[in-house]
Amino acid sequence: MTLPVRDGLAVRRCWCAGDPGRRLCVTVRLPIAMMAIMFILELTYTAPLDRIEAAHPEHVAWLDSHYESGVFIASGPKDPRDGAVIVAVGADRAQIEDIAKGDPYSVAGLAEYTITNFRAMRTSPALEEYRHQRPA
Repeated sequence: MTLPVRDGLAVRRCWCAGDPGRRLCVTVRLPIAMMAIMFILELTYTAPLDRIEAAHPEHVAWLDSHYESGVFIASGPKDPRDGAVIVAVGADRAQIEDIAKGDPYSVAGLAEYTITNFRAMRTSPALEEYRHQRPA
């Protein structure tokens, strides 16, 4: 990540625009070990689509909860529709594995997960807070 480090803590600055003429700067200091890692979660359906569709409302509620917590940043079905992909951020792989185990598709045996973690060396400006720098 391109976060400045002071006293062993990574500093993240968030700019929140409320009133267009006013801005609020919030500084969050995180232990370096808690900086987020990006993950690609690939779901492969193991059941017919009619069973996937039946469980879809529960799956969407599960997705929504992880978007609200800030862990999920993008998701959608694969084309052809034999599964889906989720882009997530987390402190470590164990956290993401636990989240994947709670997916209603996973719980019902309707999908299997492949999880790949990576360090994003380049990002769009919107994802800059997740960017990592090459070691010196």
